[in-house]
Amino acid sequence: MSTEPVAGKGGDPISFAMGWPVKGLRAGEAGYLIAVDLPPEALRLIAAVVPNLDLGIAVGVSHARSMLRQTFRVEARRVRQESDAPLATWDPSQWCLHYWLARYCLDHRIALESSALDKILAVQDVAANPALSADTTPVQWQAFVEDYFRLVDFAYLDRVAPAQVERRRRNVLRKYGVTLPDYIEEDDHSRSCRLCVAGLYQFTYRIDGFFEYAPLRSFLRIIPMKSGYQRLPQDINLNPYVTPTDAKVGGLGTPQSLAQLLRVVTAHTAPYGEESVLRFFRERESSAYLKREPSWTWDAWYEAFPAEACALPKEWRPGVYRRFSAADLRLPDRQVIAAAIPRECIIGAIKISDGARFLPHIRPGRRSGETLSSKLWRLTHQIRAQYTGAPVILD
Repeated sequence: MSTEPVAGKGGDPISFAMGWPVKGLRAGEAGYLIAVDLPPEALRLIAAVVPNLDLGIAVGVSHARSMLRQTFRVEARRVRQESDAPLATWDPSQWCLHYWLARYCLDHRIALESSALDKILAVQDVAANPALSADTTPVQWQAFVEDYFRLVDFAYLDRVAPAQVERRRRNVLRKYGVTLPDYIEEDDHSRSCRLCVAGLYQFTYRIDGFFEYAPLRSFLRIIPMKSGYQRLPQDINLNPYVTPTDAKVGGLGTPQSLAQLLRVVTAHTAPYGEESVLRFFRERESSAYLKREPSWTWDAWYEAFPAEACALPKEWRPGVYRRFSAADLRLPDRQVIAAAIPRECIIGAIKISDGARFLPHIRPGRRSGETLSSKLWRLTHQIRAQYTGAPVILD
């Protein structure tokens, strides 16, 4: 939800109702604004109030937190072992492995910058659509996706003539030698959808040498594992550590690069001793059975390692957008993230378009100095005055 009917910095309800982000194509259906009135007792439904300007990175951090609590299967096999069955398995969290990777980089004098980390990354698996050239590399593809959606994100939004947009789009395709599949080219949505286009080429990176890091191996030997062995032999191989790419693949949220994540891990753990951090992982991460996430939560982490002692980026401070007051709901350019809104709090809707243009009764009276925002607020208060229990529709 938005705190204003007309807002800026990427969170404008009017733009969404009119069919944003592809304004040039329009929505094709009538657009409505839904009016919600939350009484004080309903404020408990609100999870966060986020400035529009911060929304992309706030959602990106939320995705990153979720990913870092997922587990990664580490498997140990004897050197030159022929059997596929591992001697032992562990399921540490990505957060734990990123902690060790940051230490690995520190010990090997690898800066926590993308340019330095690129040198230790190797492409593990590539899944490419058959329509793409067989010699397309991840670097080429990422450069193409960035150029292509720089055009999509700005040309369409700036209402560039469709013919001109198409010429520019074709130029980008020729520049990188990319041929999109027919089902993409023939669909207006797919041609401008980051998820559809970027999903044509997917790959993961592996970090060679990381699982040979002696301190990490020593740590694995002292944490619970799933194995029939009480003690593992010394001559074991571990499967490669594979990490997803940080390319934008659609949806809301600014992706966190590997370099950013490692710097965040370092900021979280720098004020605290190594033994206390490792004790947390030993006690909270068990590999007795396969599971997607460890038993600890972010609240448990911050209880053990208070964020107040850490030099964290604002977006990573726990609860930064969850601490709000009723006054924050009256500030402009804010997004309100909430649970399901009860029916009795939905007081009505304002029809603003026929799918192509504003309806006449929505247009503000410019001669009287009326703005679109003030007009919509007036109509919202009109809905509130007419509301008697059933939603009021202004069409």
